Amino acid sequence: MGLAETFVTASANVPFDFWAQGQKFLAGDYLFDSGFPGSISVRDKSSKLGTAIAAVPYGDPVTKESAKLIFVRRDGKYYLTELWGVLGKSGDRRI
Repeated sequence: MGLAETFVTASANVPFDFWAQGQKFLAGDYLFDSGFPGSISVRDKSSKLGTAIAAVPYGDPVTKESAKLIFVRRDGKYYLTELWGVLGKSGDRRI
């Protein structure tokens, strides 16, 4: 008997440049998906720029309406630090 994994894709418009996993992303439309255990994929809708973010799960799932991206601003730059979604809350704990 195998374990089934839930795959979730969400989209968001981020109105400012941001950093994730050491990579800069320009303001724009992005797709976020849970394709691999322990990580979240971030892809630019138009250019296919993307990266996988190591995401440590730490909280219960939220409703689709309460899903959000959490950014921290440091030295004038925005860093994606947490993702709250239907699979749970997770984040990059190194930030």
